[in-house]
Amino acid sequence: MLDVGRFWSGTSPEILADCEHRLLSHVGSAYKVYPVPVQIESQLLCGPSNESIHTFELKGGGLKFSTPVVLVHGFASALGTFVNLFRELKKCCHSVYAIDLLGFGRSSKPVFPSDSFAAEGFFVDSIESWRIRMKLPAMVLCAHSFGAYIATNYAQKFPAVVKGLILFEPWGFRCTELSQRGWLHTFESAVNPLRLLKIAGPAAPFLMRLFTRELFQCTFAGIGKHDEMFMYLYHSNAQCTGDSGFMALKELNYRAKRPLSLLGLQCSVTLIFGADSWIYATVDLHALGEEAFIEIIPNAGHQLYAEQLDLFVCAVCKAMERV
Repeated sequence: MLDVGRFWSGTSPEILADCEHRLLSHVGSAYKVYPVPVQIESQLLCGPSNESIHTFELKGGGLKFSTPVVLVHGFASALGTFVNLFRELKKCCHSVYAIDLLGFGRSSKPVFPSDSFAAEGFFVDSIESWRIRMKLPAMVLCAHSFGAYIATNYAQKFPAVVKGLILFEPWGFRCTELSQRGWLHTFESAVNPLRLLKIAGPAAPFLMRLFTRELFQCTFAGIGKHDEMFMYLYHSNAQCTGDSGFMALKELNYRAKRPLSLLGLQCSVTLIFGADSWIYATVDLHALGEEAFIEIIPNAGHQLYAEQLDLFVCAVCKAMERV
């Protein structure tokens, strides 16, 4: 079955590993990548689920921030997309880590439960198991989009170990009322795009190029060389199972079934938005009260860490100073 899948999609773990290596070569200094065994307990499983979380580790020369920073990617993404950010953070941080969320990138590919509470638990509890294995007594979570949703829920469940939350373009907060965009938009938001990518087989790279042309020709143009980013994300998403976990947590119109709340958090919280992003246009900032510092990056959309790297790094450093 696995060989048939590899033939149909034209991908494999080995190809993805090579794509990641090419992309991370631009970090410009020594780093480590390795799998970390994690164990997840679930009432829906007969026993514990033994998985692994793919981990990036970089020891920076900066002594300004000593608490380890852990970067968490968003939906349809993986840790390699932060390669330019790694290069900047090493200048001011002692330790920088990044993980592939379970089911994404080079982490193991479990079958996610369709129950939203159980799916959320898979993501959250796997990070705690990872932290214990890594022997990190405390950390700052710096998380993008869907990763910000998981990081916030993690901080609420395990508040003692999170010293700061830096959430950029966070998905999952309560939205303002969206204008009616018709049945087509509702249908599109109900479809799992990565499922379609995997079904498309040999045609998938062409279709991905067609529908993400601006993303790779403009937004990610400054990351890697030639097709490195495209190939990395294609092979990552073609092997993904974490998409089913995301689908279990969302409603139509890309809203979270259980919107995020910042109440009860015991750490510094910073929200960073791109001024031109769809999330910033729809999130109800008034509902957040005074629970967080809010930074707006001009001339940036959802991938603000790629579009305005210098301004984004500046906002992250300001957030780190508040930890």
